[in-house]
Amino acid sequence: MPEGELLQNVICSMNPCPICIDAADQEPVTYEEWAGSEWGLPGSSARYCEDDCHCILVPVDAMGELPEISNLVKLRGEEGTEITSIVDISPSEQGLKEAMEEWNAMGMQLPPEIYDMDVMKVEAYLRKLMEEMGGGPLAKVADAAMIALREKGPASGNESLISFGADGEVLLQKTGNKNSVDFTDAEGEAMKGAAVEIHNHPSSSSFSSQDIQHYAYLEVEKGVIVSEKFTYTVEPPAIGWGPWRDLGQEYNSISSSLRTKYEAVYDAHKAAGMSEADAQDATAQAHSHEVMEKLADKYKLTYRRTGAE
Repeated sequence: MPEGELLQNVICSMNPCPICIDAADQEPVTYEEWAGSEWGLPGSSARYCEDDCHCILVPVDAMGELPEISNLVKLRGEEGTEITSIVDISPSEQGLKEAMEEWNAMGMQLPPEIYDMDVMKVEAYLRKLMEEMGGGPLAKVADAAMIALREKGPASGNESLISFGADGEVLLQKTGNKNSVDFTDAEGEAMKGAAVEIHNHPSSSSFSSQDIQHYAYLEVEKGVIVSEKFTYTVEPPAIGWGPWRDLGQEYNSISSSLRTKYEAVYDAHKAAGMSEADAQDATAQAHSHEVMEKLADKYKLTYRRTGAE
């Protein structure tokens, strides 16, 4: 490895620990700097996951030549590995079934437009039409999307995203991988100023620094995370989000300041007999929630966590 080469921490795991998530947010540094940092090297005792760590350090200069790494799409994509090379998860049909029953109860014929749509768009479209008959389409459409994403998250283990405009129109719908939903510049532009953006977290953790920076950068009016255990919402103050880089840096600073506390929490979960995965999930849930509470207090964000039901 050339002396002074800058390396980026890249997550390859389905279920990264909070330290690995933090490390992935850091600026690239040399191998020696990673080894001496608070995040340590992948697989070291500095990580909650230690021997189970699946992070890798990738030379920054190689990232452009290895898009499958930078996009976290095709890592370990061979047969028998934990991350598949192709993500193809169909959305749950339960929400569609409910929308169809409600539509049919009104004695309406199915609009011909739905035959060219996928399942989630059909559901959103029907709910929007029903709401337009009685006013206010966005709330009903967003509620339907939350139901669908909550149902598909535990089944697939992947993150999915759907973004709505003020009238309930779908701006973007996309399925990603275990840790994120990646999108192009054009897709990001399509979501700019979204009234509501909803995605699921398979681990039931709260917003990440990437989520908050994303909302601020695209001026999203309301961000929602749905999971098996919780629903999280965040909204900016009336003056707006503020600089997206500042929000991300403050999130990471708060997260790092709580690290020792949540290392102890993780150890307590393990001592109580929790499995590795459950201990990581429980720690990440509590850790990310406290980070968001502190971030919301500093930047006057409206942040809530409620049960899934």
